[in-house]
Amino acid sequence: MNDAITVPEAPPTRSLDHHLLHEATTMALYVAIVVEAALLTLWINQGPGERSEVHGVELVALIWGTTIGLALAHLFAFRLAGRAFVYEGTNSHGRVAAAQLAGAAAVAALCSIPGLFASDANDLPFSLYVPEIIIGVAGYLTARTSGSSKVWALAIGVGASALGLLIAMAKNVLGGH
Repeated sequence: MNDAITVPEAPPTRSLDHHLLHEATTMALYVAIVVEAALLTLWINQGPGERSEVHGVELVALIWGTTIGLALAHLFAFRLAGRAFVYEGTNSHGRVAAAQLAGAAAVAALCSIPGLFASDANDLPFSLYVPEIIIGVAGYLTARTSGSSKVWALAIGVGASALGLLIAMAKNVLGGH
C-alpha cells in the first residue's frame, strides 16, 4: 500500500507568443461573430429573390467598418481596464493590442474576398459563409491541438460553427433586427 500523496504537475507555462496568439484568436472569433450578425441582418431584411442593396465595395466597407469599430471599442476598454487592474510591463499592452488588431484584420480581409470578387448577386451569401468557416476551423484546430481525433475535431468544428451562428442570430433577435 502506497500512502504517498500525488501532487499534480503544474501546467506548463506559456510563452509570450502563445499569449499573443491567444489574444489574436479571441479577437478574430469575436469579430467573426459580430460581422456575421451584421451580414445576417442584411440577408434577413432583403425580400425573397432580391439581392442585397449592399454589395461589392459597400459590403466590404460594412465589413471593415464593423471590424474597425469593434476593434477600437475593445482596445479602448482593454487599455482602460488594463491600466487600472493589470501591470505586465511597458510593452506588453502594445504587443497584445497589435495581436488583437491583427486577428480582427484577418477576419475582415477574409470576409471581404467575396465582396471584392463574387458577382453582386452572390457576394452577400458567400460573405456569410466566411465567418462560419473561420469559427469552424478554430474549433477544429483547438480540438486537434488538445489531442482529439480528426473525426471528433471535425464534429467540434461543426459544432463551433453552429454555435457561432446561433450567437449571431441571438444578437440580431435581441437587437430587434
